[in-house]
Amino acid sequence: MSPAAIEQARDHLAEFVGTGRVELDQADIFSELDARGYDLVLSLMVMEHVEDDVAFARKLVARANPGGHVIVGVPGRRDRWSIEDETVGHWRRYETEDLARVLEAAGLRNVTVWSVAVPVANVLFYAGNLLLRLSGEASKKDTLSRLAQTEKSGMQEIPLKTMFPPVFRCVLNRYTMAPLFVLQRLFYRTTRGLTLIAFGQRSV
Repeated sequence: MSPAAIEQARDHLAEFVGTGRVELDQADIFSELDARGYDLVLSLMVMEHVEDDVAFARKLVARANPGGHVIVGVPGRRDRWSIEDETVGHWRRYETEDLARVLEAAGLRNVTVWSVAVPVANVLFYAGNLLLRLSGEASKKDTLSRLAQTEKSGMQEIPLKTMFPPVFRCVLNRYTMAPLFVLQRLFYRTTRGLTLIAFGQRSV
């Protein structure tokens, strides 16, 4: 829905787009996508931007082939509603049972919800909100509609929150982060996640 976001993604994924491994489309899932079915439908950090989340989830399920899978990621924990939610166009945060209920209402079976990025995201939560306020992004709360906030979300360039100097690759990479990836597994079945990942299957 945001041409600017598509162009930013095209730039960041140039290697994959150029070789044909990734195709970028700008489309409205409610009206414009073709009727092709997919074995896997993935939606990460989108559903919280949609007022009618059940209708959105039903569209995701409709894109899955019978027996196919749908994976949805959303921000978790209503008690962690913050300035970030109010500046990027969120309608809600989810508890694990909320997310499971939405996806089951949309027609998925065998729905499982995991808390991820625990405990790292929990520890960094307040620092992230402070960086957001210092960046001036908080002005979006009062100056932009929820729709306009959504169009700009994901394109934020906030030092030490969404963008890091190249030297940070020595610290933040798959090898140094591996212990934390393992640690988070201990929390998958808890309700502590500030990010929730749910997966389910469309009926055959």
